[in-house]
Amino acid sequence: MRGGVESPVTTGAHGSVYSTLFDRNEWRSTELCGACHDFQNRLGAHVHRTLTEWTESLFADTSSRLFLTCNGCHLGGRPAPIATGDLPERRLHDHTMPGLNVALTDWPEKEAQRAAILADLTPAVLARLCLTAGLRPQVSLDNVMGGHMWPSGDASTRRAWVELVVRSDDKIVYQSGVVAEGTPVVATRSADPDLWLLADRLVGEDGEDVVFPWAAKAADSSLLPPSVTADPTDPRFYHAVTRLYPPLVDVPDEMTMKLHIRPIALEMLDALVASGDLAADVRALLPTFTASEIEWQGKPGTCVPPINPSPTRSSP
Repeated sequence: MRGGVESPVTTGAHGSVYSTLFDRNEWRSTELCGACHDFQNRLGAHVHRTLTEWTESLFADTSSRLFLTCNGCHLGGRPAPIATGDLPERRLHDHTMPGLNVALTDWPEKEAQRAAILADLTPAVLARLCLTAGLRPQVSLDNVMGGHMWPSGDASTRRAWVELVVRSDDKIVYQSGVVAEGTPVVATRSADPDLWLLADRLVGEDGEDVVFPWAAKAADSSLLPPSVTADPTDPRFYHAVTRLYPPLVDVPDEMTMKLHIRPIALEMLDALVASGDLAADVRALLPTFTASEIEWQGKPGTCVPPINPSPTRSSP
């Protein structure tokens, strides 16, 4: 049995050998994860790019104090013996590894899994909601905690989007990204041209949109980039993505912003149900997570959370 323990205790049950592939402190351990989490389909489309995204991030720099491998981030742990008996303390890992995919059928850890997913989602993206001096709602999303794009993994099959609702006198004066439960996000785009969707758009060999990643010839990405430097004097340090919405007529009473994400696109589930490869009742079990939620009340030129002026960056 191979693991990340450099001096394993001899046991009569099996051989024990150290391997850099399992060592959270070794760059090479990412190759084990990348075997499944970075690949091209048969048409050459790079539909799963998590390892590549990590190698282009700050956390892949072995000379940085922020160097962090895949299992260094996704397998939390504590000092403790890793087996029974009179053994030394090692790093006892938590193998929950919450990502975004969830169990839909009955399972004892179902609720704990969803709670762990939310615990990872909530701090991952720093969101800010502003009203500019020109009365334009502005949303900024900063992938501050991810060692890869957000969302990553099956970005071509996941759907993340921004919901923005503006109210005055208890009436909605503007909204975008309001997607009814059970409705595919892409189905609202024709009636909502301002909708901010974070996903991969898959294009087939004929240049038309396709649903399944194995049918894609190319992937057009609109994801949040990860951090690439810890130096605030480097222009690349500020990598938040900002979206301006149409100007309002008057200063609103309040604005609310929510960042939603679904593990699998509903249009994909619909296609699988139609082909007979998926039971129809599974669709209703898919959750929608809310990764961030902000409420703004103020005056033009203000943001929630507020922008703190610094000598290295001027406030927009």
